[in-house]
Amino acid sequence: MIVTTLTKGMIIMELNKKLKAKRQELSLTQEQVAEKIYVSQKSVSNWETGKSYPDIESLVRLATLYELSLDHLLLEEPKVVEESTEQTKRTVLKKLSLFPFFTTIVLVIILLGQKWWGVLSEEVSLLISLAIVLNLVPLYSLTKKEIGQVKNISGQTSRFKNNARLVFIVLVTIIGCFLMYKIPSLLSD
Repeated sequence: MIVTTLTKGMIIMELNKKLKAKRQELSLTQEQVAEKIYVSQKSVSNWETGKSYPDIESLVRLATLYELSLDHLLLEEPKVVEESTEQTKRTVLKKLSLFPFFTTIVLVIILLGQKWWGVLSEEVSLLISLAIVLNLVPLYSLTKKEIGQVKNISGQTSRFKNNARLVFIVLVTIIGCFLMYKIPSLLSD
């Protein structure tokens, strides 16, 4: 039995019910669908039970497999479009944040390793410290976009709180870099 809801006089079927109905109509198992669109059987199950939505690539593959148009799948289900778009954005932001993250780790190791690998000149140490600070700013920015901005009581973004967080992170980073710069000299004494 297909569950439907009435909206503005139109019958709109939920995406999960559409996917399940079309799969059963074609006499396919969840495992067969999963193999054909290159996902796990658990993903297909989650989509059909409404626990999650397919990403854009999977939706295209499903539409092709089920011989449906994307319009048919998506236009009646705006929540799916929003969820897929947000999921894609989060994935891209996570990938973008990897480079500054790993670069910062390497730079911190270089600064802390001065005791074992030899002391760097002051200029090089300051440049590395500056690079660490400059790497943390995009990391903060990407994290803020991924998690969402701080909201005030009325639900609007509070620029003061967001800027205060950024200033706090930069100050902590500068102090941390200064201490990392001084730690090798303290250890060698």
